[in-house]
Amino acid sequence: MDQTATLKRNSILSFLSAAIRILSSALMFVGVARFYGPDIFGSFSTAFVFSTIFVLISDFGFDALMTIEVARNKEKAGEIVNRFFSFKLIFASFALVCIWTIPLILDTSSLTKLLILIFSFSVIFNSLTNYFFALLRGLEQFHHETKITFIVNSFFLVLLVIAGILKLNILYIALIFISTRGLALAFAAYKAQNIIGLKSFRFTIKGWHEDKSKILAFGFSLIFGNLFFQLIIPFLAFLKGDYAVGIYDSAFKLVSLVLILSDILVFTSMPTLSSLYETNSERWLKLSRILNKTFCIISLPISLVFYIYAEQIITFLYGKNNFDAAIPIMKIAAFVILTRFISETYGLMLTTSNRQNLRMLITAAGTLVTLVACLIIIPIHGAYGAAIVAIISNIFVGLGYLLSNYQHFVRWTFEKRYLIPILITLVLGLSLYYLVNIFWIYGIILFLIVYIITVYIGGLNRQERMLIFSLEKNGVAINK
Repeated sequence: MDQTATLKRNSILSFLSAAIRILSSALMFVGVARFYGPDIFGSFSTAFVFSTIFVLISDFGFDALMTIEVARNKEKAGEIVNRFFSFKLIFASFALVCIWTIPLILDTSSLTKLLILIFSFSVIFNSLTNYFFALLRGLEQFHHETKITFIVNSFFLVLLVIAGILKLNILYIALIFISTRGLALAFAAYKAQNIIGLKSFRFTIKGWHEDKSKILAFGFSLIFGNLFFQLIIPFLAFLKGDYAVGIYDSAFKLVSLVLILSDILVFTSMPTLSSLYETNSERWLKLSRILNKTFCIISLPISLVFYIYAEQIITFLYGKNNFDAAIPIMKIAAFVILTRFISETYGLMLTTSNRQNLRMLITAAGTLVTLVACLIIIPIHGAYGAAIVAIISNIFVGLGYLLSNYQHFVRWTFEKRYLIPILITLVLGLSLYYLVNIFWIYGIILFLIVYIITVYIGGLNRQERMLIFSLEKNGVAINK
């Protein structure tokens, strides 16, 4: 099976894994917001984001690095796993100790502090699970991740429904989430150990000097690459309280769920692109161009729907009155989605072409911009100001990625078939804008149908159609 067919199969499997995660996460967060209100939802979101930040510290780029290293040297997978696992344990332990100190120094509600302590265990569970999944991605065996994700999240949804029926305290929701993450770790570790045949593990930091530069580049790039976006909620919680977090995150939690789609394409493309850059740079560039176009095609309709139907979506998900303040935030969130998707490929190109140091510098600068903007804007404008900070920081980092690949950005963006989806979105968007209050759900469905058909016919050439949509067994060669 060639790279194109493999990429297509991996994309489908990764999509299924992410779709299951999206469904379970969406039901959890929408349920908490709808039935517990903005204040408790704010506490829940604050604790969850803190755990996410410290998972990043625990991961420290080992997952992406191992995926790339294993993809390039599959026969040495066991050696690579052993080499990085000791470092992983060190960083995971450090992150766990750090998150335990947050409730001691954070001036917030007692509920938020309790939830932070409960979610702290996800630092270990999620971090190690991600590590074993990264091994499976490097070996291009995505189906194991899909199976484990399906089993664990199905069990989680059953427990979540039972908790909802019994109207359990919010702490039990957090405990259910953590227990199922522990189950996922057990399954992932068992499967990874069976595949590579690793009989024992020996703790060692041998090889640190040889790997130090790569580990630091990937680690700080991962942290800054997510921190510039994730930092907003802790600042908002500290400066404005749980209610402001609940309003802001009711809109931006939907953004996070949508961004999982970009993660799918990144995770499934990274092994193939890393391998192609080493062996066939021309095919690496062609696949990057098609990936960039795919990001654009996906993001345009989603961003438009978020902007035009902000009020309807917020009301439908969270009910009336409690979350009205999130409607203008939702409109800003639409532009965050567009910015992230359009720039994502150019960031991935830095990673797969051994320019991770440059990506690290861009995201570090973006984190600094976020810090300054939070301190200036949030005290004045609260949750709405946090949304302004989000778009500023994402535009800053996105421009950094684009300028780093300026020649490709100009050539690809001004292709006729690249501009067609943009024009289609603008025309259909104007139509929706004037019909926004008339059968809004049917309007979205009709818009998506028309958009897909017109983009398929006018926005994609024959080769791109075959690559993206074909299910032929042997795939389609990129260099045809």
